[in-house]
Amino acid sequence: MQIRPASISISNDRLFNASMLGMIWKGTSRHQIIACLLAVAVAVLHIAPIEIQRRAIDDAIPAPDLNLLLILSFAYLGLVLTYQLAKFVLNTYQNWIGESVNQYLRHRIIGTEMHQHSQDSGDIASVMINETAEFGEFVGEGISQVCIDLGMLIGVISYMFWMEPQIAIIALLLLIPQAVVTPFMQIKLNELVNRKILLKRKLGREVMGKVADFNEANITTRDLFYNNMRFAFMKFLLKASLGLLSAVGPILIIGIGGYFVIRGQTSLGVVVAFLSGFTKVQEPIHGVITFYRNMAQASVHHKLIADWLKTRHTNNRTM
Repeated sequence: MQIRPASISISNDRLFNASMLGMIWKGTSRHQIIACLLAVAVAVLHIAPIEIQRRAIDDAIPAPDLNLLLILSFAYLGLVLTYQLAKFVLNTYQNWIGESVNQYLRHRIIGTEMHQHSQDSGDIASVMINETAEFGEFVGEGISQVCIDLGMLIGVISYMFWMEPQIAIIALLLLIPQAVVTPFMQIKLNELVNRKILLKRKLGREVMGKVADFNEANITTRDLFYNNMRFAFMKFLLKASLGLLSAVGPILIIGIGGYFVIRGQTSLGVVVAFLSGFTKVQEPIHGVITFYRNMAQASVHHKLIADWLKTRHTNNRTM
């Protein structure tokens, strides 16, 4: 059975003038809703095992209650298997949405160029192959993925406050710097993404146009190299900063949670649940940060693709 792409239809006004999220909603709203519902289910299945771990350590093992331990173990296994199955379905569905958008945009580009008979083959290759692929990936995964991340984040933090508010406040304070650092660095990354796209288009025009003097093309490749290195430096610096902040969390939770256990103010199972919860909350925190970064970069791609198509469409009407 051959898989067919989703049916997508976006007016020129929506494509050229609407915001990126407005255009995405117009073209794929039904599929985004389905993907978000699947994402919420995935988030719930990802959080549920934390309570099973706590009950095993605090209730089943000290009792000792072998039957309860077996029930909890099989429940944990069932949740993990269901989670992996749901994640597989969601990932496949996200990819289908993204590839459908890619195909739609590429058909629009091909149709525009057939009417205009453009010779800017470097631009066409860059827009149709590279830029639409990166934008389509965000359309397919971005919105539903952030539903998972926000659902997990809200669920785990709520669970932590329900279990032990004092430790939860400390864990939450460790997450604040990550939310503060990212936006500042992302502004510079967006500028570098925009410049990279324009340099790729320029290089495509220079090479595909068979420039007699290759000095200009060599200068463009040098500029592209420097731009990509600056982007890599900023990206890895951000990643290292977030990694450092994430690594500090567990030792603080062990230290503070251990102090509460020694004082008899909480149980060992609560500390283990917090460690597991903090580990799980790091994934959605990074996911939300990644969503913000990808949305900013996809917005750059959307604007450049829309402006490019708008220019071609205007030229076609004046011919």
